[in-house]
Amino acid sequence: MTPRTSPGKVLFFGEHSVIYGWPGFAASIDLCCHVKVEDSDYFDVSSNVALSNSQKQFVEMIVGHTFDYTHRKRRDVRVKIESEIPLSSGLGSSSATVSALVKALSKTFGLNLALNDLVTLTQWADGKAHGNPSGIDANVVNRGGFIMFQRGVTTPKYFEPFTITLVDSGERTGTKEMIKKVAKRKEEYQNIFNRMGQLCEEGISALESGCFEEFGRLLYEHHSCMKELSISTSTIDEIVEIARSEGLPGAKLTGAGGGGLVLIVGDHRKIFEEKGYKTISARCGVPSLL
Repeated sequence: MTPRTSPGKVLFFGEHSVIYGWPGFAASIDLCCHVKVEDSDYFDVSSNVALSNSQKQFVEMIVGHTFDYTHRKRRDVRVKIESEIPLSSGLGSSSATVSALVKALSKTFGLNLALNDLVTLTQWADGKAHGNPSGIDANVVNRGGFIMFQRGVTTPKYFEPFTITLVDSGERTGTKEMIKKVAKRKEEYQNIFNRMGQLCEEGISALESGCFEEFGRLLYEHHSCMKELSISTSTIDEIVEIARSEGLPGAKLTGAGGGGLVLIVGDHRKIFEEKGYKTISARCGVPSLL
């Protein structure tokens, strides 16, 4: 029972706007989900993080759908999940879990799923979980590295991996709830979405030019756009302002909002841990293996 692995992700630019056709820019990270599966007389799922009954049923649904997708007879399996990715934190934990699960099923039962199949199945599950995902998470956790994503088209971007600090706000709101919240006012937000799209393109150009200072400045501006979408919180804003006051090269909320984590370019854990925040160091741009 060999584990299969998929990485989590961070979104540098494009939260919510990417759903409505503007570009987004994301990277895989070296916080991963590992899944093992084996044949069984009954369905069972275990995890190093507590799963509700509905979450276990969701795993069972993905297993059944994967067999249906490959025109194989459904069968019971034993699933073991080991995840390093904090739940409900904007780091793609659900997408990474689905991706690793589908990879494990493919390997164990000879389903011969290709990369595009993994993306399709992960996106299907994300739709069931979150309602109206853009597809950027399903692509980055399966493809790995850095990607620009717009209207279903993925464009790989080639940069050297770099370190980020993730600072935990201690607050959580479901992705589905936040997507619905923004969707209700999407017509009012067109100008904000447009600016977020511009920042995405400018941010990629800054990295291509090797200008991390400009990249970081654009991250701060993107966070201001997210505040205008009413998806940040006072705690998130406080973390971003600490980063700014300390002269750190760039910070923003990552993920759907309502809490979660703040992404900061570079390793700055000590600054925030001394102020009582929990932090994680991660590397961006890691590969995702079939």
